[in-house]
Amino acid sequence: MLSSCSSLQVYPRATTLTFTTCSLSITTITITPTIPARQNARLDWPVISFWLPKEIQLVDNERQCEIQLRGTEPISLKIKATCPAAGAREGLKAIVPHISNLHSTFWDRQKVGLPTIWVRRQ
Repeated sequence: MLSSCSSLQVYPRATTLTFTTCSLSITTITITPTIPARQNARLDWPVISFWLPKEIQLVDNERQCEIQLRGTEPISLKIKATCPAAGAREGLKAIVPHISNLHSTFWDRQKVGLPTIWVRRQ
């Protein structure tokens, strides 16, 4: 389910995104910090990475493997459905985000959670 937590907003807010197999259609997921993200003592920014099922692929692989959160700047993840030749199957799948380099009371790993992004391939 796409939703927002106290320090991050996720758009679109749909509960499930639907993709058509082998479609060229691209969906953009935007995550916006509502509390400014800051660097930690090692000058690292908080980072969001994503586990994707083989049924979904990143459109811009190099830039989107790990995305830094800086201040309240929104970040975007562009995704599309893969084709059956890649071993993809239809059905409900999950994109699981992970956040690291957290360092303050507002950005505490136990308090900040990212929603699982559900996608349906048809």
